[in-house]
Formats: sequence, C-alpha cells, structure tokens
Amino acid sequence: AGRGAGRIGDEGEKGPTVVVHSGAGALASAVAARLRASRVVWLAAFVPDTVGGRSLLDEMQVSAAQMFNPEWTQLAAPPTEDAVTAGYFLFHDGDLETLRWGLDTVRLFQPARAFAQAPRPLPGGVASTYLLPMRDRTLRPQWMRVAAELRLDVKAVEVDTGHCPHVSAPEEVASIIAG
Repeated sequence: AGRGAGRIGDEGEKGPTVVVHSGAGALASAVAARLRASRVVWLAAFVPDTVGGRSLLDEMQVSAAQMFNPEWTQLAAPPTEDAVTAGYFLFHDGDLETLRWGLDTVRLFQPARAFAQAPRPLPGGVASTYLLPMRDRTLRPQWMRVAAELRLDVKAVEVDTGHCPHVSAPEEVASIIAG
C-alpha cells in the first residue's frame, strides 16, 4: 500500500488510505501510523475501544452478545475450516460465481498478540470512514453503528451487503472509498 499510494512528505502529499476488514480493525492504528496514512476505511471492522483500553479479546469476553451474531458465537471452528460455514457467514449476499471466487480467498487471520494488546488511538489527523454492511451475519450492524459513532465520531455509511462487501459489491465499495 505504501509504494503505490501517496505518503505525507515535505511536499505536503496526502498519505495512503488504509482499509481494514473485520478483526483487522485491531491493527488499524499501527498500520495507519506505520504508513503515515491520511485515512482509515473500516470495512465491517472491529473498532477498538481506545477510551476503555480493552483489547479485542477483552471486549469479546465482556460484550460478545452485543458485538456478534449469536450463530457466530456458537461456532465450534473458524469458518475457514468449512466452506458451507464460510458461505453462510461471509458470502451469502452474492451470486454463485462470486461465492465460488470468495471461498477461494478465505484465509485464517488470528494475530493473537495483536488481538490481546490494549488498543492505541489512531494517529492525529487520520480521518475515518466506516462501511456498515446491513446484512452482516458476523458482527451485528447495531454494534458497528454505535462503535463508528462513539469510537470514531463518524456516521456509518450503510451498504446492503453481508460481511464481505468488497467481494459482493466491489464497485460500490470502491466508489465509497474514492469519495
């Protein structure tokens, strides 16, 4: 992302936009700082509780029922281990061709240390945009809306998709990111 996108420099160039999806929201601040980002786009992403200082794991222990769809919290294994489960939670809003393509992209992402660390606020001057998928079966839309408002001080941009809008509605997502 850093090479192809602009960076803040002596010429006053705008830094890159960082896009975080799902649990990668726990890494948003570190990535934005490292890349000198000008903006973070939160795509159906966990928004860290920087005021309360709770890590993603801490928050899951305290607020799982508010954050996650009840079916998600009852999973015995990650959806990456079962195509039917991945399809149900991640790609239920696309056509068959998109579902097949999406399933080929699924990888387990569980950076245990990052999920356990107390979060840091975004660097100063970094703007946020939150894309809220209204048909998400993973994170609850109401939790995402409140997190965007209270933790990022932004009104979420609602999209009529599931948890992976970049897969089912890439043109719409790109249009929102482009501004």
